[in-house]
Amino acid sequence: MVPMETQELFKYRDYRKVLTDHFRLKKEKHPYFSYRQWAKAIGVAGPSVITNVVNGHRNPGKVLCQKLCTYFKFNHDEINYFETLVLFEKGKKSRSSHLNAIEKLVHLSPEKIGLFLDELQFSSISDWYFIAIKEMVNLADFAEDPIWIQNRLRSKVSVNDVKFALNRLTDLKVLVRNEFGKLIQNSEYVYSASNLLNIARRTFHKQMIENAKDALDTIDVTEREISGLTLTIKKENYHRLGEVISKFKRMINSEFDEDQGSDTYQLNIQLFPLTEAISSSS
Repeated sequence: MVPMETQELFKYRDYRKVLTDHFRLKKEKHPYFSYRQWAKAIGVAGPSVITNVVNGHRNPGKVLCQKLCTYFKFNHDEINYFETLVLFEKGKKSRSSHLNAIEKLVHLSPEKIGLFLDELQFSSISDWYFIAIKEMVNLADFAEDPIWIQNRLRSKVSVNDVKFALNRLTDLKVLVRNEFGKLIQNSEYVYSASNLLNIARRTFHKQMIENAKDALDTIDVTEREISGLTLTIKKENYHRLGEVISKFKRMINSEFDEDQGSDTYQLNIQLFPLTEAISSSS
């Protein structure tokens, strides 16, 4: 049985990474260490019980979870955290189960610092309309009325989804109330680009790209600007080009984002390769 360093477990957002990192470190120290030996140490029938979990073919049941926690000598808080990481993975097909696991993980993690939108929280507001509603509070005529919000959104969502989004945005303190009780954006909220590189971020961008495609057919050309640029660059200049795009987005946000706007817009910028290197034949 191998105890894990204090607080080390709470750095993880994927229980499988806990297992793969442990196996890798054990293998580095003991080259002959195998899944068969690990299975024996944990107390399970054979190596396939572990490899099926590590490879994503199944999630551990209650008994295997208990055996893993005993093997790692987790304390009470660590057991709760590890088991909730498993529930987080199992609950991805059910929004309510997924959100319950998210809330429990945020509560259990000792690394919560201020109001921080990490990947667990963001995964609960990854649908495009969450971000749209967050921005809509800046509209001059904004009304905290789910039916009004639904009617203002061009790509329609249900009233229940709007209510759910408003509740989540306020629960996470992305939106707060000012001294007059009006919903406003929380200026203290911290966003981290590195923490959004996950499935939630990809979901959001896929949905917004689909909305842009719909806009080609449904929105008059006088109310949209959809264009592209195809160019050839040196690979070593890619990161510098990315920095130019980031600077451009900051400039647009600073110059045009309004507290009392008339409409909420989405600006998409996609930079991706159209070509790939041809591998030389051996």
